Amino acid sequence: MKKDMNRKILERFEMNLFSFINRYNKQQTVFLLAVSGGMDSMVLLDLFETLKEKADIKFAVANLDHCIRKASEHEQSWLKTYCGKKEIPFFGKKVDIPFLKDKAGAQQSVEQIAREQRYIFLNEAKERVDADWILTAHHKDDLLETFLIRLLRGTGINGLNILNKVETPFMRPLIDFWKEEITAYCHERGLHYFEDESNRDNQYMRNRIRNRLIPFLNSEFDASVKEVLIRDLYNFKNSASVIDDYLAPRMEQCVFSEKRVAIKEMFMNGETDAYAGELLVRVYQRWNGSPVGISGKKIGDILDRMKKNGDFEITISHGIKFSRSGNTCLFEKREKTISSGENTIIEFDLNFKKNLLEKNVINLNLDQFDLNKTVRFELIETVDFDEADKTTVFVDFCKLKFPLKLRYWKEGDKFKPLGMKNSKRISRFFTDQGIKRIQKRKQLILDDVKHDIICCIGLRCSEDYKVSGNTEKILKIEYK
Repeated sequence: MKKDMNRKILERFEMNLFSFINRYNKQQTVFLLAVSGGMDSMVLLDLFETLKEKADIKFAVANLDHCIRKASEHEQSWLKTYCGKKEIPFFGKKVDIPFLKDKAGAQQSVEQIAREQRYIFLNEAKERVDADWILTAHHKDDLLETFLIRLLRGTGINGLNILNKVETPFMRPLIDFWKEEITAYCHERGLHYFEDESNRDNQYMRNRIRNRLIPFLNSEFDASVKEVLIRDLYNFKNSASVIDDYLAPRMEQCVFSEKRVAIKEMFMNGETDAYAGELLVRVYQRWNGSPVGISGKKIGDILDRMKKNGDFEITISHGIKFSRSGNTCLFEKREKTISSGENTIIEFDLNFKKNLLEKNVINLNLDQFDLNKTVRFELIETVDFDEADKTTVFVDFCKLKFPLKLRYWKEGDKFKPLGMKNSKRISRFFTDQGIKRIQKRKQLILDDVKHDIICCIGLRCSEDYKVSGNTEKILKIEYK
């Protein structure tokens, strides 16, 4: 009886995989299989070997050694030899996760570092073998565990849109099968695989859920509790899809870039916390690529602070912060170059001066300081100060002593603001101008070879470099 059941499982696996893959398999399609050597991924590999016997299909294998377990080096070597005998293209790599953890300290967990490195590795392998898809061996138990992890961490409903069967470039062809079915397939086929002893280490949250919580639910409730929870998950996913459609117009008005995403606060003014919270989670996930780091508590902290006046910052993770500056809210990657006193400098030498004299206009991208910001240097003959924008300063070009340097301001910097007789600390000048703390940290200054400050970019020229009736050449510095 058990033998017949196992044969039916084999048939189900093969039929499921064949029908699924054939929808995406074209003449030049290459599938990259993420194979750890554990039971699940060896079942995936065996299924593809079986499929290759019946259809024209191309695939390769990728394996990452995390250097966490002593046995992992041997396991990678065995898998490489296995693929060589089967003439399966193989791409392997070692990444010392414990070393990276030591460098990160308490800022990142081992699981988080390993997850990030796997993602980097798989995309690198995909490019190396020119694959179209990356296939992982996630199954229905993985889906349930991830669901419970997200619930326990307080992720919003959008954070439950997890481990879908197809999420370009990822495919999860085993996601419809429970672990017990994968185990039955593995034993029926007599597959060789490696046991990862770290799966029994309950210091990791996923292992505690797998080894303690789910067995408890099975023993204390109906045996179908896992199916009920999965059904609830799909109901949440459907609800999330409806909310996605409702919030889509607001999402499209947010400004996304690699280092930050900007949200106009008016999008959330007058809205309920539920609306604002779902919008923030979706914006974060679209920008970050996953909801990792944005817990329900973090969203609550943000919404509570937004009800008060003033600019603020809230740490989301070691590398990401949320801030409000004026009427704009940002999720932003923390960059060392944002802090005052950093050594990031752009130098304008005599060649720059020569090019400016020849072209009259030079536009400079400031991505190393502030993404999507530019400064425009333009030589002009006259200026109408009444029409000048507040982000523009004008200086006497002939007074400039090259090379010039563009840098962040630092404590102790002084200059003589236009219209004043005496020098003033820049920090005091900022306070007098009502400049917010967050803006202060990003303020750029331009100084000359003698370290005299020429201007605060986008704010004020120094009295010593002002345009006068004797000025022969005017340099317009426009900050955008």
